[in-house]
Amino acid sequence: MERRRPDKRYQRVTEPDMTKDRYVILVEDDPTVLHSLRLQMREILPPHYIIETANDGNEALEVLADIAEADGVVPLIVTDHQMPNMTGSEFLLQVKQFIPRCRNIMLTGEAGLTDITNLINEQALFRYISKPWTQSDLEMTVQSALDAFNQEYKLEKLNRKLQWINENLEEQVRDRTSELHLKTEELNSGLEFARLMQESLLPSKEAFSPFFQNVELLFRPHSRVSGDFYTFTQQSDTKAMVILGDATGHGIAGAFLSSICIGIIDNIVSNQILEHPKEVLAEILTRFRDLSSQAKQSMQQMVSVELTVVCLDKEENLLKYASNSKQLLLLKGGNVVIPREDSFQCCLGNQQTKQVLKHRGRTGKLPMDDLDTIVLFTDGVPDQFMSTTGKKLGRKGLLSELRTTRSTELNEWFGQIQGKEPNTDDATMLILKF
Repeated sequence: MERRRPDKRYQRVTEPDMTKDRYVILVEDDPTVLHSLRLQMREILPPHYIIETANDGNEALEVLADIAEADGVVPLIVTDHQMPNMTGSEFLLQVKQFIPRCRNIMLTGEAGLTDITNLINEQALFRYISKPWTQSDLEMTVQSALDAFNQEYKLEKLNRKLQWINENLEEQVRDRTSELHLKTEELNSGLEFARLMQESLLPSKEAFSPFFQNVELLFRPHSRVSGDFYTFTQQSDTKAMVILGDATGHGIAGAFLSSICIGIIDNIVSNQILEHPKEVLAEILTRFRDLSSQAKQSMQQMVSVELTVVCLDKEENLLKYASNSKQLLLLKGGNVVIPREDSFQCCLGNQQTKQVLKHRGRTGKLPMDDLDTIVLFTDGVPDQFMSTTGKKLGRKGLLSELRTTRSTELNEWFGQIQGKEPNTDDATMLILKF
């Protein structure tokens, strides 16, 4: 058993599994030839290969049995053909029975065509080299044999891995499906809790009754919970304030921002800090902007809110409003009432200076006797695609629908408009009739 020092020339030979010892068996009955062959193989083989020698086939079979018992690997056998007791051909045919992947090279000057043909037919021979051989011929043949063995070894290992994956795929899919199901249940449970919490923050229809004879509410979140919100605050027997808002985003993110807005509004209105709608709007946006300044720079432009503030005063018979969006319709007998409006500098409640537009804010007022209906809506209502036409409802379409006598309540009406079309956005609408 012999080893040799590493040789950089043979680093190109890549092997898939180095955990087992690798052996090369040399079989030759002539001691002089065997010694010469061993010296040459020292120069050819990668450094970690172990060389074993045998004088005939029977001795070689014993060596192979010892290697198998030690769980070694035999990638290559180089054998003479003409030997006592057992020819090289007979020896290789036996080797084929228990080491089928081994690459076998025969050295011979005497083997007949029949012997060579039998070995090839049995796939027991990789190559044969005629005696006397040259160093270069032996080296190229050995390199080719080891490359072929390693390639098959890799392929077999990969096939075993694929077989294991296929055998366990169904179980893995079942386990992953179960995990996803549990995660989905957790997520749905969290969303349902968030939905209930959000709904508890919104006023009921009954809260509006001291000021309105009929109230219809539409609240359709895009993703279980919504960035839309509305509030109603009765400040006295004769004064009340209605606010509609549309915060950035859908789902949890939108609901989080809308909850913050509701908290800001409650603080402003309940403490009666401000009463004029323009002042209320500006204060809400200022506080919201201060909040957005604490967000990361990349998030600041994404934090915004569209708001409409409507103030009612029965004693003065006056409705006043301020808005930074187009969320308000005032109707009288189904016709739109357009009061004189003043514009003012406003923003969307974020840090983007480009959002502070000269005519972004609008404020107006008119006698309450000049109207019979207040309609507040977020852009998810006119932007909703209709199942009948595939087009958006639009503001004109919304106004047309508002003028039509409906036999269905507001949520059912919106469902008919929507059909199988998905929610384009969070959709909220309040129809308040005096």
